[in-house]
Amino acid sequence: MNTILDILGASVIGGLILLMVMNFNLFTSDVKLNSDAELQLQTNAKTLAEIINYDLRKVGFNYNGTSVITADEKKFTFWGDIDSNGVADKISYYLGDTTEVYGTENPKDKILYREVNGVKQGGASLGLVDLKFHYRTAEGNVAATLDEVKYIEAEIWVQSPYKVHQAHTGKDDYLFTYWEMTINPRNI
Repeated sequence: MNTILDILGASVIGGLILLMVMNFNLFTSDVKLNSDAELQLQTNAKTLAEIINYDLRKVGFNYNGTSVITADEKKFTFWGDIDSNGVADKISYYLGDTTEVYGTENPKDKILYREVNGVKQGGASLGLVDLKFHYRTAEGNVAATLDEVKYIEAEIWVQSPYKVHQAHTGKDDYLFTYWEMTINPRNI
């Protein structure tokens, strides 16, 4: 009888250890997935910020006159020689619609469009859900006219393309990050 109790007890303890190992494997797998999703989200936000920053630093480059054409919250159009060929280009930045993005679960992501001399160029969404521009004078006040624009502030909101399980809430949700930058083009 003692042997049967020993075998039964060992089986229960062995089963509990096996369940703990399986639970630990699931937990580490979930943590790895969340970590990878966060890294991808931060990389996407950085990539979008670098794209915007690169062109916006060239506002007014090789152009005489008012470089800023349109200074709206959702669209920015300017003159600048972005390809350094001595000829000023007309560049616009704006967001597309949510219906234009394919291949992601996220219903909010949009494509960032860059229009150069009337040629519309759009890339991958990279999880971009919103983009806002703000325009400042040399003193830091809100610019009232296009001639007063000396600084451009850009805000980007990026979400993961798929839902990730959030351990602290117990729900599946999209990861989110925010990036803000102030650009001071030297030529305006």
